Amino acid sequence: MTLGRKTPLQRNTPLVAKTSLRRTTGLQQKAGRESLSARSVPLRRSSIAKSAPKRMSEPRDPGPSPEVVEAAVERDRYSCVRCGYGIGPGERGRRWSLHHRKRRSQGGEHTPQNLILLCGGSDADGCHQYVHGHPEESRAAGWLLKAKWEPLAVPILIPLEDRRVWLGADGLYRDVA
Repeated sequence: MTLGRKTPLQRNTPLVAKTSLRRTTGLQQKAGRESLSARSVPLRRSSIAKSAPKRMSEPRDPGPSPEVVEAAVERDRYSCVRCGYGIGPGERGRRWSLHHRKRRSQGGEHTPQNLILLCGGSDADGCHQYVHGHPEESRAAGWLLKAKWEPLAVPILIPLEDRRVWLGADGLYRDVA
C-alpha cells in the first residue's frame, strides 16, 4: 500500500529555480525598473568567483656542475659502467647520461660518488633504462640505492672488469679489499 507520496523519480512537475540572478545598476534598482538589456544579461561566474592564486614555480635544478660531470666521466673512462659502451662528446642525454645512484627525490645529490655513467638517455633504450627496470639486480650491483643508503657506503660492480669499487668523493675508484 502506498501513501500517495511520490518519490523524486515520479515527480510530475519540473523543478524551477525560485530566484534568478540578473545584473542591474544601482539607478535601475532605485527606480524600481530594469531596462531590457539589463534583464537579459545574467551574472557571469567570472565576476563572482575569485581567481585562484598563481603558483610560483620552483627554480629548475641546473644539475651537476661541469667539474662534477667531468670528474665522473673521466673516472668512468668515457664508457658505460655496466656494459662498457664508449661515449663521445656532445651526446649526453641521447646516447649516454649521468645516473644518480640515490635518486634526487630521495635526497641524492650531484656528487661524484652518487653519479655513474650509463649508456642511453632518460627516454631511450640502454643501460640507464635497464637499471631502472631491474631494481633488485641494480641494487645488488650498487647502481641503484635505497633512500636510506649513502653513496659512499655502497660499492659498485664493474662487470667488464669483474671487480667492485668504492666511488670516492674525489671522483676516483678505490678497490674493495
